[in-house]
Amino acid sequence: MSASEQVGDDIVVAVGPEIVDPIVSQPTSVAYLLIVADDTRRDQGAIKLARPLLGSGAAAAQRAEPPSPPPPPAPAIAAPPQPEPVPVPAPPTIPIDLPTATGEPETARHRSAPLLAIAALALLGGGAAVAWYTCLIPGRGPTGCPGATTTQVPAVVPADAKAAPRSCDGLDGAACFEVARRALAAGELEPARQLFQQAGELGSLDANTAVARMYDPATWSAASSPAAKADWETAVYWYETAARKDDVAGKLGAGRLLCENAPTDFERKRGLEYLRAAAAAGSAEAKPLVDACAAKAVE
Repeated sequence: MSASEQVGDDIVVAVGPEIVDPIVSQPTSVAYLLIVADDTRRDQGAIKLARPLLGSGAAAAQRAEPPSPPPPPAPAIAAPPQPEPVPVPAPPTIPIDLPTATGEPETARHRSAPLLAIAALALLGGGAAVAWYTCLIPGRGPTGCPGATTTQVPAVVPADAKAAPRSCDGLDGAACFEVARRALAAGELEPARQLFQQAGELGSLDANTAVARMYDPATWSAASSPAAKADWETAVYWYETAARKDDVAGKLGAGRLLCENAPTDFERKRGLEYLRAAAAAGSAEAKPLVDACAAKAVE
């Protein structure tokens, strides 16, 4: 346990980089489960960071001496003056009399053949266009020609088109929960977790249990959770968030995890209460867990 210090009515507990550094990599919207325990009592609650933390490397970088200023730039050396260019007189022009050609040159005739072919193709293309627009070609032509058919050309979507950004701005809890589900189905795990948390804050009970399943050892997987591993205590926090709003799935999840993993009798009894409440609400899955949890809670 870290060293603690009494400051007024508060207790200050120093934590090391093994706790701070993993938190630095997370966004400030993530909630954390705080557990305080001594020899006679154990309690827990949720905390959120008011601002980003500095990692263990950042503090060392701030204490480092500032770098020495760079040396002043060397004075510029003026380039030596260049001599003015000496004008060179142009050579005299000697007129040459060429004989006038009486016939068409051979190269001109060779160039004219492609030009004639292009002109002929242009005339044919223009004639075909006129025939198409004036409905002279049977079964072809613009809309309105007798027997004319039209072909729908599908729109081309660029292969590298990016998906629209996902946001819950202006949505209620149920609509935000659907946005989070689509993000999860698309494999966007971290955005899905943050969207589920927003949906829970907007009133969606299903969103709280969805976040809990991302940490629950019974449902965690690398393909469905951004967490590096399962964490039953974090899962209990989100299950209890839903359970406090009378959600049956939240009571079942919190009761099951507390009875299976809690190290103290106090927490196991709380899990038993959750399971009994879920069974009373009609949960068939909670009923067989009540007896097993009751045996552990009295040990």
